[in-house]
Amino acid sequence: FIHGRRVLVAAAIALPDDLVTGLLVLSLLPAPFSFEMAAPLLALPLTNNERRAIMRRLVNLGLLSYNASLQLFTMHKLVRDAARLLVHNLGLPYNETRRRFAELLVLSARRLVLPLISKNRMLSARLAWSRLSVHAVQLVNWAFQEVREDMLPLYVSMAWDLMPLLSSSCSSYTLQGFCQVVLERAQFLDMTLESAQLMTVLGSLLAESAALKRADAMLRQALEYFWRELKGPHQAVARCYKVHSGGLQQCYHQHPVLVLFTGRVACEA
Repeated sequence: FIHGRRVLVAAAIALPDDLVTGLLVLSLLPAPFSFEMAAPLLALPLTNNERRAIMRRLVNLGLLSYNASLQLFTMHKLVRDAARLLVHNLGLPYNETRRRFAELLVLSARRLVLPLISKNRMLSARLAWSRLSVHAVQLVNWAFQEVREDMLPLYVSMAWDLMPLLSSSCSSYTLQGFCQVVLERAQFLDMTLESAQLMTVLGSLLAESAALKRADAMLRQALEYFWRELKGPHQAVARCYKVHSGGLQQCYHQHPVLVLFTGRVACEA
């Protein structure tokens, strides 16, 4: 394994600069990934045709594989490990690339999936989310490794805006842990409003799991934070009140996204 990785490192160094750069950046993405997810991370070249050409050349060299039916790329673990070794040796800004990827995922979900849900186009929403869900799960897993300060607003946005979608891809236990580690970081940085948002989401997940005492304490603290920061009525306060009163808990089980994605509730005619 070590010999094979060294051979790949040597081979990568011998590649043209555009292919080396493309390989290193793409090694930072969770697999599988689509061209749409990868392209914004390839800062140069500037055109999509040139970016597609780079990825096609990497496929032809056997450094990437492509599933035409799913339109997804994958990178073999041996290639990925060799590329990440080069990333480390060359000082490539790994964390910046990860942040840009997270921004792209959250933006894509907001632009592509949530509008479809608001229009009740559930099958289209399911297809759109299926292309993003593997990346969302990877981002959730990253949070358990480290919650960087520059990533924290994106994690909060995922929890606050995308939780019904995440609930179709991750277990409640995993999402509770995700919210908890992000919350601890937000509290350490004295980010009161973000902490309140995370407490609201975590309180809802705890209530779903019948951990009612913990949920009650969490939601009461969230309401206190919201009132302290917002100084009056606000949509976020109303959302927290609904969760605390139990109304949102019932609505959450009936959420159209969960109806479609998990099949836990029968769809209404």
